[in-house]
Amino acid sequence: RLTASVALFQSYQNNRAEYEIPCDCYEASEKVRSRGFEFDVSGEVMPGWNVSAGYTQFKATDADGEDVNTIYPRKLLRLFTTYRLHGDFAGLTLGGGVNWQGKTYTDASNPLGEVERIEQDAYSVVNLMARYDFTKQLYAQLNINNVFDEEYFAMFDAYDQMTYGAPRSATLKMTYKF
Repeated sequence: RLTASVALFQSYQNNRAEYEIPCDCYEASEKVRSRGFEFDVSGEVMPGWNVSAGYTQFKATDADGEDVNTIYPRKLLRLFTTYRLHGDFAGLTLGGGVNWQGKTYTDASNPLGEVERIEQDAYSVVNLMARYDFTKQLYAQLNINNVFDEEYFAMFDAYDQMTYGAPRSATLKMTYKF
């Protein structure tokens, strides 16, 4: 009823492309080292109640010990749970989860050509779902993503650009299995 995994990793890369602001180009980085760990656990805690959780942390540095790929969060936490109701509401499953990520940053040129650090503080995005099974073949599911309409940047490290992350959205689908 419970599955868990732990992964430790370390990798080295030579001639890895790194964006260089002054020349607006990519240059090869020597001996980039990434190391970290990941932990995941999932299972049925009680009848009808499922939980999954995971945490990842890593560090990536070049040969000089400088951080690289700083647009990617160094820490990630994921938690999601669903509960299938019983009795009169036996066809209903409710769920929710949160994705948290640590701070990220990038250095970019402003319109005056000066280099500035742009930071995205740590943030969380909450998602909810509800599913109703009408029959074994027919069900409807509602997903609401970014419930609290968290405003955040999804960084894109090319040509000094950044984009906003996805705002609140909802989808409703009905599925029939043959």
